[in-house]
Amino acid sequence: HPSKECEDATKKALDYIPSPLDPYDVLAPTCHDTNPETGNNVGAEFVEQYTPHLTKLSQKYDLDIEYNPCISDWTPKYLNRDDVKAAIHVGSNFTRQWPNHPEGWYYNEGPEGAKKDIALLFPKFFEKAPQWKIIVVSGTADSAVPFMGTERWMECLDRPVAKDWRPWLLNQDVAGMIKDWDHMTFVSVKGCGHTIPTYCPEA
Repeated sequence: HPSKECEDATKKALDYIPSPLDPYDVLAPTCHDTNPETGNNVGAEFVEQYTPHLTKLSQKYDLDIEYNPCISDWTPKYLNRDDVKAAIHVGSNFTRQWPNHPEGWYYNEGPEGAKKDIALLFPKFFEKAPQWKIIVVSGTADSAVPFMGTERWMECLDRPVAKDWRPWLLNQDVAGMIKDWDHMTFVSVKGCGHTIPTYCPEA
């Protein structure tokens, strides 16, 4: 639980956050469409369903957090195409339309669920599958899962460093930074949002 000093500092910092804001890519435009069935902002509904902690944050600090709903509309249409399902080897026994959730499934398993602390899974990976080469990729424009937080929990695993920070290039320009530990690698993608293939497919 954060201290009062931390809470006060957070409130002051949030005064500088622009609004409205796409939390998955702070450099992207937001959408202002309304769901005709509910009368609610489509982007806000998406955020509430898939990242409810951001909704709580927006309510607590009075932030206008939205998301481009076109992406959540295009992706299901694409992934439910027969040719795409065949290309990604979806078995014919799966009849449920993506992204409808299986019964009893909830995205934000949160502090009480399987995602309680993903960092605790990594020592098990290192022990049981030392041959794995794990790469964790993070976009620098993602505020839903900020790259600094990802970098921090990886550092906290206290693994020996194999290769320290260095840039990686795309089209002869710096596209991010890389750091290698003995069994894992952190890669940042400069200016990219939450899902790298969505926001920066070239990377």
